[in-house]
Amino acid sequence: INIQAYVLDVAMKQDNLTPDKKKVVIDYYFEILPNYLQKYFFVAIEYVKEHAKSNIFNVVYSDRLASMDIETYTSTLKEIKKCNKPLSYTKVLASDTINEEQRNIALEMIKQGEVRKHKYAEDYPTYDYKSLVALAAISPILATFPTDEYKKMLSLVDSYCQKAEDVYHAEDNFYKWSLISNYGRGITNLLNNYTLFSQNIPRLLMAIGEITFADNRNQIEDITSFCDNENSAYYTDDEYRRVLELIKNEKDGKAYLLVSLFTNKNVPFMEDKTSLFAIAISGDETAIKTKIEELNSQGQYNMNMYRIFNDVDEDTIRQICGEPTDAVKKLVRPYIPKQH
Repeated sequence: INIQAYVLDVAMKQDNLTPDKKKVVIDYYFEILPNYLQKYFFVAIEYVKEHAKSNIFNVVYSDRLASMDIETYTSTLKEIKKCNKPLSYTKVLASDTINEEQRNIALEMIKQGEVRKHKYAEDYPTYDYKSLVALAAISPILATFPTDEYKKMLSLVDSYCQKAEDVYHAEDNFYKWSLISNYGRGITNLLNNYTLFSQNIPRLLMAIGEITFADNRNQIEDITSFCDNENSAYYTDDEYRRVLELIKNEKDGKAYLLVSLFTNKNVPFMEDKTSLFAIAISGDETAIKTKIEELNSQGQYNMNMYRIFNDVDEDTIRQICGEPTDAVKKLVRPYIPKQH
């Protein structure tokens, strides 16, 4: 009946918490739970379990906090209760991807700025406009940056979060609020794409630069959609820039088609992408859609073939298919996005 009891029960069963720490947790939950989880609410158990995963609850038994001595542990939970944005604050507190200097930088940014109720956020105070700052702060990629660069990039995301919040309350202009929010969201998405950018920081910075100079919300989304797609890794830097220029220069609302074209399923198997640029430049919407469908079909076939022949030696392939063609040899190679 009382769904708060589930969250407390989970914490009390944690083996990494001493009895003294569990007492501190009870005091912490006593103040936190009423604001972040309704006491009586008839819902499915899955809903309650999902809420229990919230950082504001599970931070108490995160590895980092559980390893603290009792005095530090107690003072840390007091810090959370004092913070006006505890959802973002606890996400950074519990992270083990960043060092203490980076953590302090992020926590100070999160504490800055007042929290005001949004009329569309009925579940306030669970709404937290610094959530993007927290997500960017714990990015494994950003964690590798020198301290000054870490702070500079995080400040950029923070500035968009704060501007969006100020615009909403000063002007009540949803479009402008959404536009500014998208800048921060796009940058944060890329910072958290470890597979694409951990070994290619120059390209990450290029992509972030394109987002910051985008003109409108759709352009931000289209640029982010291309740069955040794993198939974008198969383009050289020059090709990458050309794709972004085509997306930015598309004024008829069809940039999303260009993104679909340049991220089609067959991109990993295309050594020569001249045809993609040619059809994109033509501006023929019907031809572009047809090409996308054709390439997606071919790409799915090639991927299926790759999976069949993955880790199969050439002698076995010869027994099954005869002398392997260049196409088969290409499919047998390791399927790893190229980094340029």
